[in-house]
Amino acid sequence: MEKLNSKTERIRCICDFLDRGGGTLTEMQNFVNQALEDKGFASIEVRSLRYSLKQLKDGDFEHSLSNLPEAERKNIFKWEYAGGIYRWAAKSLRPEFGDLEEEERSTLPFLMGILKRYETLPAVRRILGQLIEHYRLNEEDLEGASAVFHSAPTLHVQGHGKSSEKNVVELAIQLLGHIRREELIEFNYSSVAFIEADMTTLHCHTVMPLQIRLYDNLYYLSAVPHNEKHLLTFRLDQIHRLRVDIATDEKEQPIHFDRKKVEKAMGLRSHFKHVLGVWNHATEDQVYDIRVEFFEWAASYAKRLQFHPTQTLIHRNIKNNSLVFSFKLKLKPEAYPNQPAEERSPELSFFLGRFRRYARVLGFEAVRG
Repeated sequence: MEKLNSKTERIRCICDFLDRGGGTLTEMQNFVNQALEDKGFASIEVRSLRYSLKQLKDGDFEHSLSNLPEAERKNIFKWEYAGGIYRWAAKSLRPEFGDLEEEERSTLPFLMGILKRYETLPAVRRILGQLIEHYRLNEEDLEGASAVFHSAPTLHVQGHGKSSEKNVVELAIQLLGHIRREELIEFNYSSVAFIEADMTTLHCHTVMPLQIRLYDNLYYLSAVPHNEKHLLTFRLDQIHRLRVDIATDEKEQPIHFDRKKVEKAMGLRSHFKHVLGVWNHATEDQVYDIRVEFFEWAASYAKRLQFHPTQTLIHRNIKNNSLVFSFKLKLKPEAYPNQPAEERSPELSFFLGRFRRYARVLGFEAVRG
Protein backbone atom coordinates (compact mmCIF):
# COMPACT_ATOMS: atom_id res chain seq x y z
CA MET A 1 0.00 0.00 0.00
CA GLU A 2 2.95 2.31 0.54
CA LYS A 3 3.36 2.83 -3.20
CA LEU A 4 -0.28 3.79 -3.74
CA ASN A 5 -0.95 7.53 -3.24
CA SER A 6 1.61 7.77 -0.42
CA LYS A 7 2.52 11.31 -1.45
CA THR A 8 -1.10 12.43 -1.48
CA GLU A 9 -1.79 10.76 1.85
CA ARG A 10 1.16 12.54 3.48
CA ILE A 11 -0.08 15.89 2.22
CA ARG A 12 -3.63 15.07 3.26
CA CYS A 13 -2.35 14.42 6.81
CA ILE A 14 -0.41 17.71 6.81
CA CYS A 15 -3.57 19.56 5.75
CA ASP A 16 -5.53 17.86 8.54
CA PHE A 17 -2.88 19.07 10.98
CA LEU A 18 -3.03 22.63 9.65
CA ASP A 19 -6.83 22.55 9.72
CA ARG A 20 -6.60 21.89 13.45
CA GLY A 21 -4.62 25.09 13.94
CA GLY A 22 -1.11 23.82 13.16
CA GLY A 23 1.85 23.62 15.51
CA THR A 24 5.57 22.94 15.64
CA LEU A 25 7.44 20.76 13.17
CA THR A 26 7.79 18.02 15.79
CA GLU A 27 4.07 18.14 16.57
CA MET A 28 3.31 17.98 12.85
CA GLN A 29 5.61 14.97 12.39
CA ASN A 30 4.00 13.12 15.29
CA PHE A 31 0.50 13.87 14.02
CA VAL A 32 1.30 12.89 10.42
CA ASN A 33 3.07 9.66 11.36
CA GLN A 34 0.23 8.57 13.63
CA ALA A 35 -2.30 9.26 10.86
CA LEU A 36 -0.17 7.41 8.30
CA GLU A 37 0.20 4.45 10.63
CA ASP A 38 -3.56 4.31 11.12
CA LYS A 39 -3.98 4.12 7.33
CA GLY A 40 -1.31 1.47 6.89
CA PHE A 41 1.43 3.72 5.51
CA ALA A 42 5.05 3.91 6.67
CA SER A 43 6.14 6.80 8.91
CA ILE A 44 8.37 9.56 7.52
CA GLU A 45 11.43 11.45 8.70
CA VAL A 46 11.68 15.24 9.08
CA ARG A 47 13.41 15.56 5.71
CA SER A 48 10.48 13.88 3.95
CA LEU A 49 8.03 15.99 5.92
CA ARG A 50 9.73 19.21 4.75
CA TYR A 51 9.65 17.95 1.18
CA SER A 52 5.92 17.21 1.48
CA LEU A 53 5.39 20.76 2.76
CA LYS A 54 7.11 22.04 -0.39
CA GLN A 55 4.92 19.80 -2.58
CA LEU A 56 1.84 21.21 -0.83
CA LYS A 57 2.90 24.77 -1.58
CA ASP A 58 3.79 23.85 -5.19
CA GLY A 59 0.46 22.10 -5.71
CA ASP A 60 2.46 19.04 -6.74
CA PHE A 61 -0.03 16.30 -5.72
CA GLU A 62 -3.45 14.93 -6.68
CA HIS A 63 -6.20 17.46 -6.02
CA SER A 64 -9.18 19.10 -7.72
CA LEU A 65 -7.01 21.78 -9.40
CA SER A 66 -4.29 19.41 -10.64
CA ASN A 67 -5.19 20.18 -14.26
CA LEU A 68 -3.90 23.77 -13.94
CA PRO A 69 -0.50 24.62 -15.49
CA GLU A 70 2.42 24.17 -13.10
CA ALA A 71 2.99 27.92 -12.71
CA GLU A 72 -0.67 28.47 -11.71
CA ARG A 73 -0.68 25.59 -9.24
CA LYS A 74 2.13 27.08 -7.18
CA ASN A 75 1.18 29.02 -4.06
CA ILE A 76 -2.54 28.23 -4.33
CA PHE A 77 -2.21 26.39 -1.03
CA LYS A 78 -0.17 28.66 1.24
CA TRP A 79 1.14 27.88 4.68
CA GLU A 80 3.27 30.16 6.83
CA TYR A 81 5.90 29.64 9.49
CA ALA A 82 6.13 32.17 12.32
CA GLY A 83 7.28 31.89 15.93
CA GLY A 84 8.11 28.21 15.46
CA ILE A 85 4.51 27.44 14.40
CA TYR A 86 3.23 26.16 11.02
CA ARG A 87 -0.29 27.28 10.08
CA TRP A 88 -2.41 28.08 7.06
CA ALA A 89 -1.79 31.53 5.54
CA ALA A 90 -4.71 33.91 5.91
CA LYS A 91 -5.77 33.87 2.22
CA SER A 92 -4.86 30.31 1.34
CA LEU A 93 -7.21 27.91 -0.42
CA ARG A 94 -7.71 24.44 1.01
CA PRO A 95 -7.04 21.40 -1.21
CA GLU A 96 -9.95 19.26 -2.33
CA PHE A 97 -8.76 15.67 -2.63
CA GLY A 98 -11.72 14.33 -4.58
CA ASP A 99 -13.41 12.79 -1.57
CA LEU A 100 -17.06 11.91 -2.01
CA GLU A 101 -19.88 13.66 -0.22
CA GLU A 102 -21.70 11.52 2.33
CA GLU A 103 -24.61 10.90 -0.04
CA GLU A 104 -22.20 9.96 -2.84
CA ARG A 105 -20.16 7.76 -0.53
CA SER A 106 -23.27 5.80 0.40
CA THR A 107 -23.58 4.68 -3.24
CA LEU A 108 -20.17 2.96 -3.20
CA PRO A 109 -21.38 -0.25 -1.52
CA PHE A 110 -24.15 -0.46 -4.12
CA LEU A 111 -21.62 -0.03 -6.95
CA MET A 112 -19.32 -2.63 -5.44
CA GLY A 113 -22.20 -5.07 -5.02
CA ILE A 114 -23.06 -4.74 -8.72
CA LEU A 115 -19.42 -5.11 -9.82
CA LYS A 116 -18.87 -8.10 -7.55
CA ARG A 117 -20.63 -10.32 -10.07
CA TYR A 118 -17.72 -9.69 -12.44
CA GLU A 119 -14.86 -9.74 -9.90
CA THR A 120 -13.25 -12.73 -11.60
CA LEU A 121 -12.16 -10.33 -14.37
CA PRO A 122 -8.72 -8.87 -13.56
CA ALA A 123 -9.72 -5.30 -14.46
CA VAL A 124 -12.85 -5.42 -12.28
CA ARG A 125 -10.93 -6.96 -9.40
CA ARG A 126 -8.39 -4.16 -9.66
CA ILE A 127 -11.09 -1.48 -9.74
CA LEU A 128 -12.72 -2.93 -6.62
CA GLY A 129 -9.36 -2.88 -4.83
CA GLN A 130 -8.72 0.71 -5.88
CA LEU A 131 -12.16 1.80 -4.65
CA ILE A 132 -11.33 0.41 -1.22
CA GLU A 133 -7.88 2.05 -1.20
CA HIS A 134 -8.80 5.41 -2.71
CA TYR A 135 -11.93 6.07 -0.65
CA ARG A 136 -10.59 4.33 2.46
CA LEU A 137 -13.65 2.11 2.84
CA ASN A 138 -14.08 0.53 6.26
CA GLU A 139 -15.65 -2.74 7.38
CA GLU A 140 -19.08 -1.13 7.65
CA ASP A 141 -18.85 0.04 4.03
CA LEU A 142 -17.82 -3.41 2.86
CA GLU A 143 -20.65 -5.05 4.78
CA GLY A 144 -23.01 -2.74 2.89
CA ALA A 145 -21.60 -4.03 -0.40
CA SER A 146 -22.25 -7.63 0.63
CA ALA A 147 -25.94 -6.76 1.13
CA VAL A 148 -26.38 -5.83 -2.56
CA PHE A 149 -27.24 -8.70 -4.88
CA HIS A 150 -27.44 -8.62 -8.66
CA SER A 151 -30.18 -11.19 -9.19
CA ALA A 152 -30.26 -12.45 -12.76
CA PRO A 153 -29.99 -15.76 -14.61
CA THR A 154 -26.42 -17.01 -14.88
CA LEU A 155 -24.93 -18.40 -18.06
CA HIS A 156 -24.13 -22.08 -18.45
CA VAL A 157 -21.99 -23.11 -21.41
CA GLN A 158 -21.22 -26.78 -21.91
CA GLY A 159 -17.68 -27.53 -20.83
CA HIS A 160 -17.25 -24.27 -18.88
CA GLY A 161 -19.39 -24.93 -15.79
CA LYS A 162 -19.24 -22.21 -13.13
CA SER A 163 -16.77 -20.24 -15.25
CA SER A 164 -19.29 -19.87 -18.08
CA GLU A 165 -20.21 -16.23 -17.52
CA LYS A 166 -16.62 -15.25 -16.78
CA ASN A 167 -15.45 -16.90 -20.00
CA VAL A 168 -18.23 -15.35 -22.09
CA VAL A 169 -17.40 -11.88 -20.72
CA GLU A 170 -13.73 -12.50 -21.47
CA LEU A 171 -14.72 -13.44 -25.04
CA ALA A 172 -16.71 -10.19 -25.29
CA ILE A 173 -13.61 -8.27 -24.19
CA GLN A 174 -11.49 -10.15 -26.74
CA LEU A 175 -14.01 -9.26 -29.46
CA LEU A 176 -13.88 -5.60 -28.48
CA GLY A 177 -10.14 -5.76 -29.16
CA HIS A 178 -10.76 -7.21 -32.64
CA ILE A 179 -13.35 -4.49 -33.28
CA ARG A 180 -10.93 -1.75 -32.20
CA ARG A 181 -8.13 -3.17 -34.36
CA GLU A 182 -10.55 -3.71 -37.29
CA GLU A 183 -9.63 -7.38 -37.70
CA LEU A 184 -11.69 -9.99 -39.52
CA ILE A 185 -12.42 -12.97 -37.30
CA GLU A 186 -13.56 -16.52 -37.83
CA PHE A 187 -15.34 -19.00 -35.59
CA ASN A 188 -17.61 -22.03 -35.60
CA TYR A 189 -21.17 -21.26 -34.59
CA SER A 190 -24.25 -23.27 -33.75
CA SER A 191 -27.62 -21.64 -34.40
CA VAL A 192 -29.84 -20.93 -31.39
CA ALA A 193 -32.40 -23.15 -33.10
CA PHE A 194 -30.47 -26.21 -31.89
CA ILE A 195 -30.34 -27.22 -28.23
CA GLU A 196 -27.26 -29.37 -28.78
CA ALA A 197 -24.19 -28.39 -30.76
CA ASP A 198 -22.33 -31.02 -32.79
CA MET A 199 -20.46 -31.12 -36.07
CA THR A 200 -23.73 -31.28 -38.02
CA THR A 201 -25.04 -28.03 -36.53
CA LEU A 202 -21.79 -26.04 -36.65
CA HIS A 203 -21.03 -23.56 -39.42
CA CYS A 204 -17.83 -21.61 -39.92
CA HIS A 205 -18.25 -17.83 -40.18
CA THR A 206 -15.73 -15.22 -41.28
CA VAL A 207 -17.02 -11.78 -40.31
CA MET A 208 -16.22 -8.14 -39.75
CA PRO A 209 -17.12 -7.55 -36.06
CA LEU A 210 -18.83 -4.24 -35.34
CA GLN A 211 -20.56 -4.16 -31.98
CA ILE A 212 -21.19 -6.08 -28.75
CA ARG A 213 -24.71 -5.85 -27.34
CA LEU A 214 -25.96 -7.00 -23.93
CA TYR A 215 -29.66 -7.82 -23.94
CA ASP A 216 -31.69 -9.76 -21.40
CA ASN A 217 -28.51 -11.05 -19.68
CA LEU A 218 -27.03 -12.46 -22.89
CA TYR A 219 -24.17 -11.12 -25.01
CA TYR A 220 -24.45 -10.68 -28.77
CA LEU A 221 -22.05 -9.81 -31.59
CA SER A 222 -23.27 -7.71 -34.51
CA ALA A 223 -21.12 -8.44 -37.55
CA VAL A 224 -21.09 -8.45 -41.34
CA PRO A 225 -20.00 -11.61 -43.22
CA HIS A 226 -16.83 -11.16 -45.26
CA ASN A 227 -17.56 -9.99 -48.83
CA GLU A 228 -21.28 -9.67 -48.05
CA LYS A 229 -23.55 -6.71 -47.35
CA HIS A 230 -25.94 -7.69 -44.59
CA LEU A 231 -25.80 -7.64 -40.80
CA LEU A 232 -25.92 -10.79 -38.69
CA THR A 233 -26.23 -11.24 -34.94
CA PHE A 234 -24.41 -14.02 -33.10
CA ARG A 235 -25.02 -15.04 -29.50
CA LEU A 236 -21.64 -15.33 -27.87
CA ASP A 237 -22.42 -18.42 -25.81
CA GLN A 238 -23.29 -20.25 -29.05
CA ILE A 239 -19.76 -19.80 -30.44
CA HIS A 240 -18.14 -23.23 -30.38
CA ARG A 241 -15.78 -23.60 -27.41
CA LEU A 242 -16.01 -19.78 -27.04
CA ARG A 243 -13.10 -19.59 -29.45
CA VAL A 244 -12.57 -16.81 -31.99
CA ASP A 245 -9.53 -16.57 -34.28
CA ILE A 246 -8.17 -13.77 -36.42
CA ALA A 247 -8.77 -14.39 -40.13
CA THR A 248 -5.53 -14.36 -42.12
CA ASP A 249 -4.54 -14.13 -45.79
CA GLU A 250 -2.35 -16.49 -47.80
CA LYS A 251 0.72 -14.96 -46.14
CA GLU A 252 -0.72 -15.65 -42.67
CA GLN A 253 -1.21 -11.91 -42.09
CA PRO A 254 -4.34 -10.57 -40.32
CA ILE A 255 -7.05 -9.33 -42.66
CA HIS A 256 -8.33 -5.84 -41.77
CA PHE A 257 -11.41 -3.85 -42.73
CA ASP A 258 -12.59 -0.24 -42.53
CA ARG A 259 -14.99 -0.34 -39.58
CA LYS A 260 -16.45 3.16 -40.02
CA LYS A 261 -17.09 2.51 -43.69
CA VAL A 262 -18.87 -0.79 -42.96
CA GLU A 263 -20.91 0.71 -40.10
CA LYS A 264 -22.08 3.50 -42.40
CA ALA A 265 -22.96 1.10 -45.20
CA MET A 266 -24.99 -1.05 -42.76
CA GLY A 267 -26.66 1.96 -41.12
CA LEU A 268 -25.59 0.51 -37.79
CA ARG A 269 -26.29 3.70 -35.86
CA SER A 270 -30.02 3.44 -36.55
CA HIS A 271 -30.28 -0.29 -37.27
CA PHE A 272 -31.71 -1.16 -33.83
CA LYS A 273 -33.70 2.06 -33.38
CA HIS A 274 -37.03 0.30 -33.90
CA VAL A 275 -36.04 -3.14 -32.65
CA LEU A 276 -37.08 -4.44 -29.26
CA GLY A 277 -33.93 -6.50 -28.75
CA VAL A 278 -31.27 -7.71 -31.19
CA TRP A 279 -33.37 -9.03 -34.06
CA ASN A 280 -32.09 -8.14 -37.53
CA HIS A 281 -35.02 -6.81 -39.49
CA ALA A 282 -34.56 -6.26 -43.20
CA THR A 283 -33.97 -2.65 -44.23
CA GLU A 284 -37.30 -2.59 -46.04
CA ASP A 285 -39.32 -3.82 -43.03
CA GLN A 286 -41.94 -1.25 -42.06
CA VAL A 287 -42.12 0.56 -38.69
CA TYR A 288 -45.47 0.22 -36.91
CA ASP A 289 -47.09 2.06 -34.03
CA ILE A 290 -48.05 -0.87 -31.80
CA ARG A 291 -50.45 -0.32 -28.90
CA VAL A 292 -50.04 -2.75 -26.02
CA GLU A 293 -52.37 -2.92 -23.02
CA PHE A 294 -50.99 -4.13 -19.67
CA PHE A 295 -53.28 -5.22 -16.84
CA GLU A 296 -52.96 -5.25 -13.04
CA TRP A 297 -49.46 -6.28 -11.86
CA ALA A 298 -48.12 -6.13 -15.43
CA ALA A 299 -49.38 -2.54 -15.73
CA SER A 300 -47.64 -1.58 -12.49
CA TYR A 301 -44.46 -3.28 -13.75
CA ALA A 302 -44.57 -1.61 -17.19
CA LYS A 303 -45.31 1.77 -15.59
CA ARG A 304 -41.89 1.76 -13.91
CA LEU A 305 -39.72 0.39 -16.72
CA GLN A 306 -38.74 1.74 -20.11
CA PHE A 307 -38.51 -1.37 -22.28
CA HIS A 308 -37.77 0.60 -25.45
CA PRO A 309 -36.86 4.24 -26.23
CA THR A 310 -40.08 4.70 -28.23
CA GLN A 311 -42.30 3.48 -25.37
CA THR A 312 -45.00 6.06 -24.56
CA LEU A 313 -47.93 5.89 -22.14
CA ILE A 314 -51.01 6.90 -24.14
CA HIS A 315 -53.99 5.82 -22.00
CA ARG A 316 -54.99 4.95 -18.44
CA ASN A 317 -58.08 2.83 -17.89
CA ILE A 318 -58.97 3.05 -14.22
CA LYS A 319 -62.03 0.83 -14.67
CA ASN A 320 -60.00 -2.01 -16.19
CA ASN A 321 -56.96 -1.28 -13.99
CA SER A 322 -54.82 -1.15 -17.10
CA LEU A 323 -52.35 1.03 -18.99
CA VAL A 324 -51.86 1.32 -22.75
CA PHE A 325 -48.40 1.99 -24.15
CA SER A 326 -47.31 2.75 -27.68
CA PHE A 327 -44.18 1.14 -29.18
CA LYS A 328 -42.76 2.05 -32.58
CA LEU A 329 -41.23 -1.20 -33.79
CA LYS A 330 -40.43 -2.93 -37.05
CA LEU A 331 -42.50 -5.92 -38.14
CA LYS A 332 -41.82 -8.52 -40.79
CA PRO A 333 -44.16 -8.53 -43.82
CA GLU A 334 -47.46 -10.37 -43.43
CA ALA A 335 -47.32 -14.10 -44.10
CA TYR A 336 -51.10 -14.04 -44.46
CA PRO A 337 -53.84 -11.35 -44.24
CA ASN A 338 -54.34 -9.78 -40.79
CA GLN A 339 -51.45 -11.69 -39.26
CA PRO A 340 -51.03 -10.63 -35.57
CA ALA A 341 -48.18 -8.26 -34.78
CA GLU A 342 -46.54 -10.66 -32.31
CA GLU A 343 -46.27 -13.30 -35.06
CA ARG A 344 -44.39 -10.79 -37.21
CA SER A 345 -41.83 -10.02 -34.49
CA PRO A 346 -40.29 -12.94 -32.55
CA GLU A 347 -38.96 -10.62 -29.88
CA LEU A 348 -42.32 -8.89 -29.39
CA SER A 349 -43.87 -12.33 -28.94
CA PHE A 350 -41.18 -13.28 -26.41
CA PHE A 351 -41.64 -9.96 -24.59
CA LEU A 352 -45.42 -10.31 -24.28
CA GLY A 353 -45.16 -13.95 -23.29
CA ARG A 354 -43.64 -13.11 -19.93
CA PHE A 355 -46.86 -11.28 -18.98
CA ARG A 356 -49.18 -14.10 -20.11
CA ARG A 357 -52.82 -12.94 -20.12
CA TYR A 358 -51.90 -9.63 -18.47
CA ALA A 359 -50.67 -8.02 -21.71
CA ARG A 360 -52.11 -7.91 -25.21
CA VAL A 361 -51.74 -6.04 -28.49
CA LEU A 362 -54.73 -3.76 -28.98
CA GLY A 363 -53.83 -2.73 -32.49
CA PHE A 364 -51.08 -1.48 -34.78
CA GLU A 365 -50.71 0.68 -37.84
CA ALA A 366 -47.85 1.56 -40.14
CA VAL A 367 -45.92 4.74 -39.41
CA ARG A 368 -45.87 6.93 -42.48
CA GLY A 369 -42.88 8.99 -43.55
